[in-house]
Amino acid sequence: MDEHTNDEPVIALVLGSGWKLGVSFHAGVLLALRDVWGVDARTVDSVTGTSAGAVTAGFVGAGFDPADLFSRETRAEQSDPARDLLARVGATRGSTTAAADTAAVPRRVVSFFDDLTDATWPTGLKLRFCAVDVRNGQMAMLDAYSGATPGEAIAASCSVPGLARPVRIGDRSYVDGAVRSANNADTVAATAPDVVVVSAPMSSDRPLFPRGPMTLIRNSVRAQNARECRRLSANCQVISVEPTKSDIAAMGSNLNDGDRREHVARHAYATACEILHHIRPAASVRRV
Repeated sequence: MDEHTNDEPVIALVLGSGWKLGVSFHAGVLLALRDVWGVDARTVDSVTGTSAGAVTAGFVGAGFDPADLFSRETRAEQSDPARDLLARVGATRGSTTAAADTAAVPRRVVSFFDDLTDATWPTGLKLRFCAVDVRNGQMAMLDAYSGATPGEAIAASCSVPGLARPVRIGDRSYVDGAVRSANNADTVAATAPDVVVVSAPMSSDRPLFPRGPMTLIRNSVRAQNARECRRLSANCQVISVEPTKSDIAAMGSNLNDGDRREHVARHAYATACEILHHIRPAASVRRV
């Protein structure tokens, strides 16, 4: 808290799981945050990512502008800085789509993000990736002090049991943080934020009926997210961006359907803009 002035709230972002279309949802939310509040995700205090959220957090930590993240999902032209960043990556891995598509292949995720970041953690932004320790089943927060490279931490957070091997870091092995929670919003309390914005692609802004398999998952994540946000709200302001009925229709039942990326990103942007217009932070935010 010492590094912040009194009129600068400590803002934390929580980016939850959601497979490929979760990345698209996050892109819409982060662009809305910039356009409505004037807050660039790269300038907040901390970004906590789980699975798909870890992928997005990785791009934020590497220096991607929210507009470029959105452009990747909507297949629009990238800025020169974004192209320069991607030039660090081998040609076969040189896109955000490649990283999302190979999220179940840890070695390729490690290579992609370690190339993108030069295997270096950012300064001035706390990046935190949620994974589960295979040995004891406990949550592990992989950050700049964990002994992992950014690529290793992101890969661990994306390592879905049954689809990918656990990621070994030092003498421990880790799997997808969504095993513990889809969003892990409550873990951000450790950063002592004033304002927390949760992007929760697997949730829903209201109970869903009828109760099919995907509906049951969304209802469960919604209840879980509500509990975590309620615990957080005792000490800070919490704004949760959850998919509306329109967002859920845009996503469909297959959250890895790449053909829906643009549709999902645009819907998420509209949803997040509506929420952020009506729920302002309790203190003035840092402008970009």
